[in-house]
Amino acid sequence: MPLRYELALTLHYLRAMKEIQNFISLHSLFRSTFNLLLIYFTASFTPFGAFELHTNPNPSSAWASPPPTPVLTESERSSLRYHLQNLLNEEELIIRNHNADLSDIRKQERDFAALKVFERIPFERDVIGLTQSLKESISGNSSNRSLKWIQFKPLGIHTHLTHLPREVVTNETPFRLTSNQLTESIPFQVTLEGKDFDLKQWIKSWPSALMRVIELEKLEKINSSHSSLPQTWTIKAHAFRFRKIEFPHLVPGNPLKLLPHWAQKNPQIFSEMEPTLWNLVQEINTLAPKTLPHYPDRGRLLLNNHRMNFFLSKADPKMN
Repeated sequence: MPLRYELALTLHYLRAMKEIQNFISLHSLFRSTFNLLLIYFTASFTPFGAFELHTNPNPSSAWASPPPTPVLTESERSSLRYHLQNLLNEEELIIRNHNADLSDIRKQERDFAALKVFERIPFERDVIGLTQSLKESISGNSSNRSLKWIQFKPLGIHTHLTHLPREVVTNETPFRLTSNQLTESIPFQVTLEGKDFDLKQWIKSWPSALMRVIELEKLEKINSSHSSLPQTWTIKAHAFRFRKIEFPHLVPGNPLKLLPHWAQKNPQIFSEMEPTLWNLVQEINTLAPKTLPHYPDRGRLLLNNHRMNFFLSKADPKMN
């Protein structure tokens, strides 16, 4: 091949290779640019998309309005005002009536002494004194001359005390002491010999003839001899003793607990929405510390009332 043709072919080849290299460079540049754009758009839009997919599955809720602030209905407002006012009245009265409470306690103590309440229902079991009193009531009465004392037998005493609360909130359900919390029953059995009529007359005389308050449980004849002859009897009965207790500690009610749940969590909002009711809450909280020294005396008064009522219900058959 002539030399000029070889040079021309070589030049053409070099030009072709140059164009190929330019195309490759341009393609690489395009690819690099495309990758950069892909990375940019991925970085720009993925967080928003990820937020939608993983954090807020319901995009419309992101634009929802906050829940409305609760508002008391007129009925709720009236009920709350009533209970708050009652609590405030209670605190004012416990202060105003303290001297009257002390006077009532002194009168109760005089009544206890006049009626011999703590001799008839003592604080001790005094089983020996109880036995002696029963014996003397038979021997000291001529109408009981057919009765013959045979035996006195104490029965099992149930000492279990029903749980007594440590404190009582004054504006909650009124607290009343049960018989078990107030007293202990002292069961016993007496065996006697005598006529049916005399025995029943003796039992009827217990309220006036005996110092201790006694309740009959069961009267049983042991033998079946002729009714005109002395018979043997067992009498099951029980006496009482007052337990040495104190009335649960009285605590004034907390006005905040009377408020709706949302108001207890947000008192500032409640005070702005219901300034009149909030003023009652503040008055109660201000007065509460002044009432605390007076509640123990109110507890003594209530305990004395329970003891007197129990005594009268047992000592006076008309009250049963």
